Amino acid sequence: MRLLHWCVQNYDLLMLVTGFVLAIVRLTRWGRSNAEALDAVIGAIERQEAVDVKADVAAMDLPSAAQDVLDDKVAVHDAEKENPRQVLVLAREIGLRLGKKR
Repeated sequence: MRLLHWCVQNYDLLMLVTGFVLAIVRLTRWGRSNAEALDAVIGAIERQEAVDVKADVAAMDLPSAAQDVLDDKVAVHDAEKENPRQVLVLAREIGLRLGKKR
């Protein structure tokens, strides 16, 4: 009975707290959805090896928080990529250097 009486007296406070809780839940869900969407886009860019898209994004003047998130997501995808063998990397570098001298 006391609980019901308290709830009736503090109805505005209860609605305010409920609103805050719902807002936090929605923002958290929204943030996770954005992170998943960003992860999917970066994965697609990496699979397509879209160098021009990477250059365009790198040239953008993003806020530091957005740049941090982007750097984290790219680092995750870079870690998942299969690293080429060192012999192939060396051969490619030699080929590039020889091509520049000509």
